[in-house]
Formats: sequence, C-alpha cells, structure tokens
Amino acid sequence: EYAGRRMVLWSACCATGEEPVSLAVLARSCGIDADVYASDIDGSALSVLRGGVYTQGSFRTDGSRFHGLLEQFGRRESGSYTVDSAILAGIHVSEYNLAGTGSGPIPEESADIVFVRNVFIYFNRKTQNRIISNLARCIRPGGLLFFSMNEIAGIDVSRSGIPLIKEHCGAVYFFRKADAAAPVVYHKSRSSRAVSAGDEPSYRKSRKQQAEHHSAPVGQAASENAGAPSACSDAVPLRLLGEKILAAIDRHNLDDARKLLSSCSCGPAELEYRFYYSAVISKEEGKIGEAAGLFLKAFLLNRAFWPASLQLGLLYKEQGNEKEAVKAFSECAKVLEKYIEQQKTCYNFLVESFSPSYFYTLCTVYLKKGKSHAV
Repeated sequence: EYAGRRMVLWSACCATGEEPVSLAVLARSCGIDADVYASDIDGSALSVLRGGVYTQGSFRTDGSRFHGLLEQFGRRESGSYTVDSAILAGIHVSEYNLAGTGSGPIPEESADIVFVRNVFIYFNRKTQNRIISNLARCIRPGGLLFFSMNEIAGIDVSRSGIPLIKEHCGAVYFFRKADAAAPVVYHKSRSSRAVSAGDEPSYRKSRKQQAEHHSAPVGQAASENAGAPSACSDAVPLRLLGEKILAAIDRHNLDDARKLLSSCSCGPAELEYRFYYSAVISKEEGKIGEAAGLFLKAFLLNRAFWPASLQLGLLYKEQGNEKEAVKAFSECAKVLEKYIEQQKTCYNFLVESFSPSYFYTLCTVYLKKGKSHAV
C-alpha cells in the first residue's frame, strides 16, 4: 500500500519518545519510508527524545519480543540504549499542547496513523471533543486513529464533526477516518441536560431496601423496573446479540440497536444486560437521567456486573458530579480487583475483549483525582 510514497505517523503526547522511536524502528524494519512526528507539551521530556539515549526502564517487559529489533537500530552499553542517528533523523520533534487551540505539527489530511495514548483520561468531554476534531482533521481519508486500550471504550467521536468509524484487528481497536465520498451519518443527540438532584439515581439506598429488592421474585423485580422491553418467547438470547447491538450503537444507528434489543429473549439471569443496553442507547440520545437510572438498575440487579458501575461512573464524571462518580468507580474497582486476583474475565464482550486490569486502572486513577475533588 505504501509503495512509492512515504508513510506519515504522528505520536501525540509522546513524553520522552519511546513510542515514536519504536514506530520509526518498526517502519524501517518493514522496509517502509516513514516520517514520524512526535509532540508533547513538556520540552524537558522531548529533550530525552532528541538525545536518543534511554535507560533500561524504557524497555517494556511485555514488549521483550521487539527488543532484538530495537538493537538492530541502536546500541546497548552499560545499561543504556542509544538510538541510531539515522532513526532520529526521521523523527520530527515539536513542543505542542494537545489541549490548546494552535494547529498541530502536521498539515491537514496528511497523517496515515495518529497515536494519542494514555492521556484522554485527564481531559473533560468538551476538551476531548475538540482534540478529536483537531486530530481527525490531520488524518487522511482512510487513515487510522489509535487510543490506548483502556481509553477507547469511553471515547465518543460522534461530536467531532468528522466521520470516524470504529474497527478492530483481533483484540486491537481503533478508528478509521471515512472517505469523504461515503460519509458516516451520526445520530444527533438531543441536548444533554445535567443530572439534577430530582432525577438523579443515588447509591443512598439503605441496605434494607437493597435486600428487599434482591429477595423479591424475579418477575416482581422486573415489573418494578419499568423501561426494560418485554422478552419474546422465541427470540435469540440477549448475550448472543450483544456484539451486534453494541456495533449498531457504535454506528449511531439507534433504531437498529432497539430492534435487536427488542428481538432478544431475556431470562432472569440476563435482565441486567437489557438495562445496560437500554442505558447506552439512552445516553446516546442525550437522556442522561434515564441512562443513569438504567445503569444503576443493571448494577443493583447484579453487583458483579461491573460494566454498569463503570459506565455510571463515567457518566457522573462527564456531568461533573464528583461525589457520585467516586462511589460508582469504587464499586467497579472492588469487583474488578476480585476478578484480577482470580485471573478471570467476566462480561468482557461488553467492553470488547479488554482486560479487567485496564478498567481497574481507569477506576483507581480517577479515584486518586476524584476523591480530593469530592472532599
């Protein structure tokens, strides 16, 4: 595909430059001529990249199979690694504030792949939308946008104003910029409203109320939870259609998502799934209070159903409700910690094969920030 032309890669928020060095080496080893752009807000971090000398701490233990490749394009000596000058010459380094208003280091529609990893957790939704728009403008039609695996499930590209389609290669997920000739039509959400005290679900249910809820017959619990469509006796089990429902939601084709959801059977053990998908659809429509209520119902039906508490925490975080976000993320982290200890993955299809450890990290990072704000 790249015969006769150069590949353009951009590593945004590259810190000390391990990622752009790795990209440059990988491209060279594949026989691809590549211009690698590396940017970060921290000039002192970029000075490490310009110097091209790294310590052993820069080598990831889970990337050891590539270490031999790196050594073909650099040299090790007394605990350090020095990158070949030819590799460094192909990396264009610039100081750039990703959250700022200035133009990026590359022209519009010139990048084949943009990497912006492990940074979006620090931005609010408004800033994320602006950054995604800026990044997408720099990507050529058909080009790719990569986030880290622990961030991509919470990335909303629908408000970027530029068509980006979520795809995957195995367990690796990314966005592809659609060709202008065949744009993606996103669902236009209704104007979001803040979750007010009147319609906001709370974790303040007493233990007695929760016990009564869980001890009630399944039919009674379902009737109390209005909003979940009734099941069809001859329909497909909900778990088997989960991926298709999420794919329809991801394409912002909410009508298809609703049809799939209503065509599913839903046994007592799957009721939380129905509430979860209904909540995701409501969130896409901008019905924030309704979405929060449905996520909470899914979680209260099954407290091991961590995707519901995770999404509830993200929703509260977007709304600036730090106190409730801390509670939701705390509940999620408790469940995930048990799965990690037992080396189990549960409900992974809801989050597209991501490891629970990624989301545990997401929760704990936010809790460190959010608790101080909530207090």
